[in-house]
Amino acid sequence: MEGAYRRIIYSERRAADSPVPFTKGIVFMKAAIPSPQPHRTLGPVSDLERHLPSDWWRTLFTAVYLATDGDVVENAANTSQEIDLLLKAAMLGPNDRILDLCCGQGRHSLELARRGFRHITGIDRSRYLIRLARRRAKASGLDVRFREGEARKISAPDKGYDCVTLLGNSFGYFDREEDDLAVLSAIKRALRSHGQLVIDLTDGDWMRANFEPRSWEWIDQSQFVCRERSLSSDGDRLISREVVVHAEKGVIADQFYAERLYSRARIEALLGRAGFTGTRFHSEVEALSTRGADLGMMARRLFISSRAPEKQASRRNGGAIIPKVTVLMGDPRLPDPVKLTGTFGAEDYDTIARLKSALGELKEYRFAYLDNHGALFNTLRSERPDFVLNLCDEGFRNEALMELHVPAILEMLGIPYSGAGPAALGLCYNKSQVRAIAAACEVPVPLETYFDADDQAATIPSIFPALIKPCLGDSSIGITQNAVVHNPPEAVSYLTELRRTLPGRPVLVQ
Repeated sequence: MEGAYRRIIYSERRAADSPVPFTKGIVFMKAAIPSPQPHRTLGPVSDLERHLPSDWWRTLFTAVYLATDGDVVENAANTSQEIDLLLKAAMLGPNDRILDLCCGQGRHSLELARRGFRHITGIDRSRYLIRLARRRAKASGLDVRFREGEARKISAPDKGYDCVTLLGNSFGYFDREEDDLAVLSAIKRALRSHGQLVIDLTDGDWMRANFEPRSWEWIDQSQFVCRERSLSSDGDRLISREVVVHAEKGVIADQFYAERLYSRARIEALLGRAGFTGTRFHSEVEALSTRGADLGMMARRLFISSRAPEKQASRRNGGAIIPKVTVLMGDPRLPDPVKLTGTFGAEDYDTIARLKSALGELKEYRFAYLDNHGALFNTLRSERPDFVLNLCDEGFRNEALMELHVPAILEMLGIPYSGAGPAALGLCYNKSQVRAIAAACEVPVPLETYFDADDQAATIPSIFPALIKPCLGDSSIGITQNAVVHNPPEAVSYLTELRRTLPGRPVLVQ
């Protein structure tokens, strides 16, 4: 997510359609949504800061952002200049592992790939921009991995990245400076020892003295944008407002955004707090506009590189920490409804044999195997293990609903074990709950419709393909080659199949 910011609230348009009949009186319907009305504007505002949403960056970066800022962030000359500065500052090689954080529509990642760099990952929280980046990479035949993610919660390969870039003025969005520090701390964790961070951001001192309080410009043949800006009450951030107007449709966006204004000394101190060393300031970035218009926060930027500290290697004295391990598995003596034939088969026994062979190569450990659920409790009490490797995903007595019972028994007996606890397994059995928790943690999730077993109607997905699966289940039960549907008749057919094979279970349409 880069550049001077844009936020828009929008409604999804779905065409009305006639109901599609379902079996036994069930109706599978597509909702009709009224045509959206023009956006209302707040009119004159005396205090921009009072109207600033704290999380404006969550929904800002859409197609409207590319329209209003495209003169800068879709400008090939700007991208080429910034990559030139990056390569000069960081001295990168084609085999270096590079993370383009807040990559937006992927312009820097794709330019690096065009120049022969082979290991590039782009991360951005905007689903729209990530999908656009993927389409552009595919169209250009470029091998770049793009994924959704949050800058404060990034993951890294085992060896760490050689370089993390934060380009296009993508820093200082949060209300609190502590969140900016959290971004730098996450980058430090993602880098290898002495890996490099390269960042550009608005020259805060210059911007504080030179920002334009008001401006307007045509962004295409039918739309124009009016902007106004003011400093926050403490002078720490520049607050901006944009009103985007269509010549025929009227106001389509009235949005507020902000950025913290970092001076050279302040950003160097923040990098030091995060553990970075050797901070260097390179040439300032002077952006170009294809419209020759207001550059906003992209006008003059600092270009900075800094190095991560030496990582402390974990040390082990050698030898097994817990040499005696009991491996807990499903019971082959009992039926198992998840298995293809309803019982353990030849493939299952082969898998178990391969597991035992692999574990047998760990000579410092002694493994015992426990699969008799009828004697499970008494065996655990009489032959108490030092540690249990819990591989019993079949559940107690091979009942998926009782998977959580296995760690519950171990906890009652005070036996340490691997894997999730009973509360987590209970939650994970309900896929709609897992999705809600993931969404609350800002993990990207698909759009979803919940269809209860007693519901007499459901909503056809407005976008295909879609995935239809049981809400309650384990081991991918109910997910077959027909679970991915491409049109309404396929959706109705598979929903009918799930209700026949798994009666009484709610269904999710994603």
